[in-house]
Amino acid sequence: MAEADYPAAIVVLNLFERWRITPATSTYRTVVNALLAQGHQAALFSNEASERFSESRMNLDTVLQSMARQGNNEQAETLRLALGDSSALSETSVTSAQPASPLRQTQYLIRTLNQACAAEITSTDASRTVPGWLTVRRNADREEPLSHDEAMKRVSETGASCDLASATKGDYTHLPPVRAIYIPGFVPYDLGLALQEHLVKQRSDARAALRALSDSTSSSASTLSGHSSISPSTRQSTLEILAAQDTLLLLQHRPVYTEGRRHDTEDNLVATALRSLGADYHLTKRGGQITYHGPGQLVGYPILNLSSMNLASRCYVDKIQDSLISLLAARGILTVDPPENHTGVWADEYHKIASIGIQVRHRVSSHGFALNVEGRAMGGFRHIVACGIVGRNMTCLHDRLDPSGPFARHNPVFDGERDVKESVESVARSYKDHFASVFGRRVRETSEEEFAFELVEETDRARLREKLNVEVGEEERVVKSVMVDGVMVRVE
Repeated sequence: MAEADYPAAIVVLNLFERWRITPATSTYRTVVNALLAQGHQAALFSNEASERFSESRMNLDTVLQSMARQGNNEQAETLRLALGDSSALSETSVTSAQPASPLRQTQYLIRTLNQACAAEITSTDASRTVPGWLTVRRNADREEPLSHDEAMKRVSETGASCDLASATKGDYTHLPPVRAIYIPGFVPYDLGLALQEHLVKQRSDARAALRALSDSTSSSASTLSGHSSISPSTRQSTLEILAAQDTLLLLQHRPVYTEGRRHDTEDNLVATALRSLGADYHLTKRGGQITYHGPGQLVGYPILNLSSMNLASRCYVDKIQDSLISLLAARGILTVDPPENHTGVWADEYHKIASIGIQVRHRVSSHGFALNVEGRAMGGFRHIVACGIVGRNMTCLHDRLDPSGPFARHNPVFDGERDVKESVESVARSYKDHFASVFGRRVRETSEEEFAFELVEETDRARLREKLNVEVGEEERVVKSVMVDGVMVRVE
């Protein structure tokens, strides 16, 4: 570490002290890998312009004494020796004021930690004694700083993004099985959203009902009429099942364009133009930018309690991605790492085959993924820049497997049997197995008592064919309502 980098290290200690964080021996590795996993590669190199000095002053001796009181005396002494004469630094003015809001605190801490870690990454001064808690390897082992691409590759190879946050390779077959269902019909987006929200609320209401019952001598939920997703007559045993029930919804949407939470208000011109094609248009609470869903595309909405699997949100996304990669690999389709830190699953650096966008509330997931299966899934993408990625295109499973198509030569020799025109329903059945394997969960089919559907005719076939180039068969139907665990879910 160079002399100019000492204030950054002091700031880190100051924030640890002020926010009751005790540095561990793995601090450096935890910080750097977590930042890389969250896409903060650019911030790994210090930016002096981002520093904002406050009137607050930092007394290094106070922090070191506090560390010693907490049992970190050896660490404190190592740091004192590394930084040299503390009297010269005791009144150093640093960026130590705690920001007001939690969001600003997080952003501020990330930036400060980035700068402190960057000092070690870019340093080539091997004569300095760097504190053990701040380093994993000496930079003398390499003449060049760790590049962004190489850093991301190492994180990917080691699985650090998940290993930091959770025990991701666990076996969770002891948990109740995930109930999985493929919905037989095109689901309007607003109905699919209502169905997800119902399942999330049902879990929450069931937990609240169980808490209420624990304070009551009644064996039923008759006092819980305020919970709209739970019948007042529901027994405690049923409530326990609902409170722990994970669900995997697999479906095809009726044509729809959706935009993620980066947009707060609807663009009237865009919405009008897209709706004129016969598609719906919605703003959503998921991550990501504009995309398209429609017939020929497998959409998956896992409603899972991430806490029960000790999964961080980042790790959960990784597992969804891994399950899709596994599904494609079983069909002889190669995938590559997302280019330029984009998300989703990519068949090559120019063609994206699956999109991922999730929402997590109170550790329960919703939204999920969309995998392009049939060629008709491609029509809707012609009218947008999918996911806001310029210069890239979408592709689908059928196009990749077409033996006479442009991608045939890129696929490896495949010894097994495969259906080059496999249906979405068939892919959905197969996905359940890959989901179970990657997540370490048991999966069961739903019963008729759990899910029932009301199906109606698609009334806009001609316009969808003409405007979107989407063929809807005469036998294919649209879902009007869903009966879930005895409760009707519909959108008027």
